[in-house]
Amino acid sequence: MTKKILVAYYSHSGNTRTIADLIQKITNSDLLEIVPKQPYPENYNKCVEQAKHEINSGYKPELKNNVPNLETYDIVFVGSPNWWSTIAPPVTTFLSNCNLTGKTVIPFCTHGGGRWGHSVDDLKKLCPNADVLEGLAINGNTAERSKDDINKWLQKIRITKPQTSMKTLQIIIVLAGIFAVMLSGNLNAQEIKKMNEIKETKTIKETNSKKVTAGRDQLGSLAPKFAELNDDVLFGQVWSREEELPARDRSLVTIVSLIAGGNFEQLKFHLQKGKDNGLSKQEITEIITQQAFYSGWPKAWSAFNIVKEVYGETDTAKHTILKKSAIFPLGGPVNPQWFIGEARLKMISTENSLNTKVANVTFAPGARNHWHSHKVGQILLVTDGEGWYQEWGKPAQKLKKGSVVNISANVKHWHGATKDSWFVHLAINSGETEWFDPVTDKEYNALLEQLK
Repeated sequence: MTKKILVAYYSHSGNTRTIADLIQKITNSDLLEIVPKQPYPENYNKCVEQAKHEINSGYKPELKNNVPNLETYDIVFVGSPNWWSTIAPPVTTFLSNCNLTGKTVIPFCTHGGGRWGHSVDDLKKLCPNADVLEGLAINGNTAERSKDDINKWLQKIRITKPQTSMKTLQIIIVLAGIFAVMLSGNLNAQEIKKMNEIKETKTIKETNSKKVTAGRDQLGSLAPKFAELNDDVLFGQVWSREEELPARDRSLVTIVSLIAGGNFEQLKFHLQKGKDNGLSKQEITEIITQQAFYSGWPKAWSAFNIVKEVYGETDTAKHTILKKSAIFPLGGPVNPQWFIGEARLKMISTENSLNTKVANVTFAPGARNHWHSHKVGQILLVTDGEGWYQEWGKPAQKLKKGSVVNISANVKHWHGATKDSWFVHLAINSGETEWFDPVTDKEYNALLEQLK
């Protein structure tokens, strides 16, 4: 029997709504927006302060829409932004007014770097007799690109099942036959006809990836048919079928296959392709570690040497090197409410008689703080790594060891690490800091274009 599903959510900025819409479309469920009777302020700082006051006081805002009868639903998704490490007050009101006894409840949240906080624990307290499954936390900056992550999560918790397209299977089977015949040296008119039939089945979605010409470049004169199959069919068609299997997963399958077969000459190219398709260094190292028990230790060693060329040192190694070379201690994690990525803070001086504070701030690659300003200004002294500094409405400046930035009072700005380097600076300032919106991935990634 098909289970009936409801996706209930509250969204202030629109990020949680994006996730809810994707879940609803994938699961073909009903959608319910939780709307407070009195809207929250649009101003980011005012909204944050109001939310903090309501959460600390336990206030449950009245809802504009009535809570529906949930008796007919078997599964209820509950979505909320992470506000002060917990669920938003309108969601608390919704859960307090619902009877979820015996139902499956699945949380999801959007955040600015703080992930769940204690949201899940707080949600479980509000529905103690429900079966709460593993939830999904999505950074708000990546909400628009989260469909693949949502699909994998829903499959993992067994809400949906992975589906393999019959057309994909047919193409793979036919291609496997063609390549097998080629290897035996008996490629005839019948097999070529099959290959052309595949080409004519143009259900393949074109992507923006660069056209691969390696076959023609290296084997065009020696083996033109093989070069054509490599460039036009394998990379031009099969790799383009991202709706059936994302490029990231295709890279994973290819990398594992190459290592298993000991084909290390092609591995570097496909590791780079996998990196471009979103495979992280941590995922690659974990995959090869497990594969070593099945494909052999020597193959794993050989693969790891190529991984080092493509990905560089591991994050752990870089962290150790940084810790040893830093002038001041790294300190503890910063408040994730105002930062994206990993960052650490160590107060060096808080001498009140000087009315000045000095802090050592360390950013991991890609980490940065939100847009903000200082009532009396700030001075940044870069002591290690490479980073960015940008004022509102102006181009970003690239900073290196020895760079000095003088920031005037009330100037809206942000600073953080480059994508590939740690970044350490001293921050000298006094007075209050006013925080604004986060620096989006789109804004951050645009800095790479600025350098071209």
